[in-house]
Amino acid sequence: MHTMDSFRPWILNLLLVCGTILVCLGGIELAFRLRPLFTQSSAADKQREFIDLLTIPYSYGVVRPHARIEDLREYFPTGRNIPYSVPITTNAYGLRMREITVTKPPETIRVAVMGDSCTFGWMIREEDAYPRVLETLLNENSPAHYEVLNFGVPGYTSYHGLQQYYRLVKQFRPDILILAYGFNDSYESRFPESEFHALLMENHLDSGLSGFPLIVYDYSRFGAWLVDRLLSRPKNTVDALCHQRAVDRIWHPRVSREEYQRNLSAIAQDAAQYGTRPIFVNLDLPNSWVREIIPGLAQSLESPWVDLRKRFEPLGGDEEERKRLELNLSRPGSSPAANPQLPEWLFRVWIPDTVRINQGVYLVFHHQDPSNWPRYISLYDDATHGDEQAGDQVWSRALTLVELEAGENPSLDYTFLNGRLPGEPPVYENTPKAIRFYHRVDLMSIPPGSDWASPVHLLDHIPFGHLLIPGDPIHPNEEGHRTIAEILAAVVREIQ
Repeated sequence: MHTMDSFRPWILNLLLVCGTILVCLGGIELAFRLRPLFTQSSAADKQREFIDLLTIPYSYGVVRPHARIEDLREYFPTGRNIPYSVPITTNAYGLRMREITVTKPPETIRVAVMGDSCTFGWMIREEDAYPRVLETLLNENSPAHYEVLNFGVPGYTSYHGLQQYYRLVKQFRPDILILAYGFNDSYESRFPESEFHALLMENHLDSGLSGFPLIVYDYSRFGAWLVDRLLSRPKNTVDALCHQRAVDRIWHPRVSREEYQRNLSAIAQDAAQYGTRPIFVNLDLPNSWVREIIPGLAQSLESPWVDLRKRFEPLGGDEEERKRLELNLSRPGSSPAANPQLPEWLFRVWIPDTVRINQGVYLVFHHQDPSNWPRYISLYDDATHGDEQAGDQVWSRALTLVELEAGENPSLDYTFLNGRLPGEPPVYENTPKAIRFYHRVDLMSIPPGSDWASPVHLLDHIPFGHLLIPGDPIHPNEEGHRTIAEILAAVVREIQ
């Protein structure tokens, strides 16, 4: 017969072992928490930290319910230009807005807004983002009551939106659905978004952490490291495929033009079964090919559409025309060609003397064919290659239609880039190109056999720059968001 005294040594040993394990784990956790004090976080590290705080780890971009980020400015360089803090909080459904219910309140017109970081309200306080401002405007002096739901998520493409619609948006049965995707769709990546999602699913990296693993990941630095190690094999598989495509310099649009149209059409057609009216919006401010898709799509579905970039552009000034007159250069537009068989197209950009030229100035086209991304064409300021005056700070290049390779596209988008890195391009060589402000020329507007000259563009000048976040050509500021809300409020009222 065993007495309590006979068990005491075993109990003490067990407690000692458990205590030792806990002390070791505590020491390891302390070491992981102190490690950032001795290492400098890179921009990529800070962005990864932001993604982990906003979205469920190892999910396909599903936003966390009740996420809380003290200040978005801490995680991205453009935050240095923002004079106020930008807290991020989400509700029980992972939406950046107040708490809501799936069931629509009585006597309410529900408007759902789907989109990317512009809709989310990048570097903007939630109360200043256009979905919230739109709700305020719609309810001013209106007998009806409007509820505007913000489903915007940073980084989302129309493909993400399609997944989000079936997973979440559809359940809310909105009366009006605003679809505002574009920039991320046109951005180049190593994989098309649908193929990348399939790759994640194949390696079980898309469903997201939950339960105890998620608690460990969130509250223990060592636990997060351990979870990452346990998932390292499938992660390494995906990383290896991405690396190989980088070595092979393979680029794909994240979403092709055809897929973009199919994604939006699928959302709109399914929503129409429940009486939802879609509104299509081009909020792609730096690039522009979505403008070619939206009008036809909206017409086919008998739905309204808004090109916000086109609405923004007249809100700028006439600096480019004044610069042309000041420099006494030829007028922009077409004129009879000296050689009608090979007409020339002249592209021009003025660079102020305060800007240091870094290895040259380049013309860059926004080709449909990803194999042409990026295409840099040298410009000159020495009265050669079509340049009109040497040393006037207007860098130019005359090209023939053969050189342009415009193909069947009825328009040509182009921009300018100061400088290019020597040797092999970096992994994300298209990044400085993708976020440029693109100009457009309508090929059909130029008579056959005519020469054409662009305006004298101003380097990095965006006509509606006063409506954008400082140093950010993609995202609207508070004034820009209010302008968007005012435009959309008029459209919503018109269809009600």
